[in-house]
Amino acid sequence: YIRKYFKYVFIFVMTLLFLNFIPFDLDEIWNYGFMHSIYSGLVPYKDFNMVITPFFPMLFSLPFFIFGSNLLVVNICQSLLITFVYFLLEKMFGKVANIFLILLFFNYDMLYASYNFFIFFLFLMLIFMEMKKCNDYLIGIIIGLCVLTKQSVGGALALVSVYYLFKDYKKFFKRVAGAFIPVVIFLIYIFIVDCYKEFFDLCIAGLFDFGKENYVGNIFIILCYLL
Repeated sequence: YIRKYFKYVFIFVMTLLFLNFIPFDLDEIWNYGFMHSIYSGLVPYKDFNMVITPFFPMLFSLPFFIFGSNLLVVNICQSLLITFVYFLLEKMFGKVANIFLILLFFNYDMLYASYNFFIFFLFLMLIFMEMKKCNDYLIGIIIGLCVLTKQSVGGALALVSVYYLFKDYKKFFKRVAGAFIPVVIFLIYIFIVDCYKEFFDLCIAGLFDFGKENYVGNIFIILCYLL
C-alpha cells in the first residue's frame, strides 16, 4: 500500500523543492500579487489591474486565510496540483505520463503556479471526463471554470461542445446549463462589488489592446492553429 503511493509523495516533494529553487518569473510574481490582493480584500479590476477572469487567483488565495500570504503556500498548492495532473495523465495514458513529467521539469517556465497551468489542468479534466463519459452537467461546470480561469482559452474550449448541438442537442444544452452555474455566480459577484465596468474594460475590450501590443506571430501560425 505504501509503495503504491510512494511515487506520488516523491513527485510532490521533488516538485516543491524544485519550485523553491528555480529562478523567479515575472508571471509568477504577478500571479502571487493577484492572490495576495484578493486575500487583502481588494476588489479585482477595480482596486488592481488584471486582464484575466479571476477564478485561479481566487482559488489559490483561499489557503492564505489559514496559513497566511506566502509564496511557499502557493508552491505547496502548485505541487499538489502537479502531482494530481500526473495522476490524471497516468490514468489516461499509463507510463507516457512519465514523459510529460520530464518535459515539464525541463520547461520550468510552465511549472510555477499560473492560470496557464491551471487551465491546462482543467483541459485534462475535460479530456478525462469525456473518456469516462461523465455527467454533462459536470462537464459544463468545468467548461464554465475554464472561461472563468482565462476567458480566451476557456471560450475556445467551450466552442468544442457546439459539436453536440448537431449530434445530440440534449447533451449540448446540459453542458450550457452546467457552464452557466459558475458563470452566473461570477456575474452576480461583479455586480455586487460594482466592478462590472472595469471587468469589461480590462478583460473584454482589453483583450484586443493587449493582443495588439503584445502579439507575436504571422499568418502561418494562425493557419496552423485553425487546422
